[in-house]
Amino acid sequence: MFAQDDLDGKLNDMYKKTYREAMPKLLEATAKLKEATGHKDEAAKVRAAAADLAKGGDKPNADLTKTVTTLQSEASKSLADDLTAGTAKVSADQMQAFIDGVVNYFEGTVMTGEAAQLIPDLSKAVGAFQMPKNPMAARKAMNTVGAAKALVDNVPALSSSNLQTAKALKAYVTANRIKVPAEAMNMSFPGK
Repeated sequence: MFAQDDLDGKLNDMYKKTYREAMPKLLEATAKLKEATGHKDEAAKVRAAAADLAKGGDKPNADLTKTVTTLQSEASKSLADDLTAGTAKVSADQMQAFIDGVVNYFEGTVMTGEAAQLIPDLSKAVGAFQMPKNPMAARKAMNTVGAAKALVDNVPALSSSNLQTAKALKAYVTANRIKVPAEAMNMSFPGK
């Protein structure tokens, strides 16, 4: 049986790693990459999601988690599709923004992969959690459980989507001989 404080601690650690540290980096990287490949409208949507996430504060929120994760996953997938299909073109004046986006995307991918490795512990805590009998405590606990379930449901798919896009970025950078710093190109992604 897990107490409320145990579940809160695991939830807050996971939320911090994923949505306060990794996700802002990923959203900004995705926006840079979208803009550098000529998709300014999509870049604006991603930046708007980043602003919504920043306004959301430090408290886990199931709805915001799902919305931001869905938008990031969709933008990431369309970027990977463009890169793989050969339709992505980066102009010379956008090359540095593209390179910066690649580096930040790789860093964010590593961070979400590491966060995804914490999912089994969070899932176990949710499964073992016993709802308090006190109605006020039970109401608070329902919010916590809902937010924890949102992370359990969303983070693995987010990590997988990021990994696929990171692989497409590496292939594109290599094929087009784009000079991305070696430390970024040599990053090892969890879940590979």
